[in-house]
Amino acid sequence: MNYELVKEEEKILKRDFMKYVEHSMTMHKLVKEMYSSNLNDAMIVEKYQEEIASLEVKSNHLHAILLEDAIWFISKEAPRANHLRFVIGIINSIFDLERICDHAQRIAQFKSRHEDISDFIKQTITELEKRVQEYAKIIADALENYSVMGNYNNCITQSENFFNLYKAKLYESYNEIDPKNKAKNEALLEFITVLKNLDRTVDHYRNILENFVFIKDPDFFVKNKKI
Repeated sequence: MNYELVKEEEKILKRDFMKYVEHSMTMHKLVKEMYSSNLNDAMIVEKYQEEIASLEVKSNHLHAILLEDAIWFISKEAPRANHLRFVIGIINSIFDLERICDHAQRIAQFKSRHEDISDFIKQTITELEKRVQEYAKIIADALENYSVMGNYNNCITQSENFFNLYKAKLYESYNEIDPKNKAKNEALLEFITVLKNLDRTVDHYRNILENFVFIKDPDFFVKNKKI
């Protein structure tokens, strides 16, 4: 095994992976912008939804290319344990990124199925997407700066804070139920799924960080009882 060549190929794989991370962040940024906009303007909503749908198609393409490159890297270089963990971390993480992008599109499509969305729903999605962006940036910076170990505890705390906010918004949604407004109640019921999409998005970003902690600490998942 040519060590220098392996390290160079790892850099290329990491660079392309970080582009996928940025892609996922862009999709959720657009979702936040859409729900912050005038949702009564069909043209504005349609423009955002078309762009998000286009990025979702690109996400599938990025996923396929990265997976192929990672598998090719393993078959060509037969990397040793530490290098193999790096590739495994990449492979596991691109599946998380694919789901993150899926969640963004599903949240965007929610508006298509409901003509009228309450201020509560609009403001909640906007607030939680803002938190998603902030959390994703912490993860991205840790990956970019090779500081996943140093940022791990903070990221866990931030994900738990998000989960608490998610639960609070879930409880608040029950107070929005109006026995006389069937359309509003139907939107609220589906909104519960949207909230879960947002919660799962943070979970997937946390998974990515943990996949990279595993590269440095082979016993990480065993110690944390994840396997």
